[in-house]
Amino acid sequence: MAIANLEALKEDLEKNKFSEYHPYTTSFGIRVNNISEAIAFDAMHEAMHLGYVMAQKRALLS
Repeated sequence: MAIANLEALKEDLEKNKFSEYHPYTTSFGIRVNNISEAIAFDAMHEAMHLGYVMAQKRALLS
């Protein structure tokens, strides 16, 4: 599924579907002004989820 999402994102970028990107501020207080910043933020956001999952796994196994 992740690969399919990346392929869809690539196609959307090639079609310039994000030319009218509307900036917003995340719940972390980070201002996301364009699609490049949104992609970078998404990587950090997903890494945070992974960190929580790893911490929960450690807690359950100890």
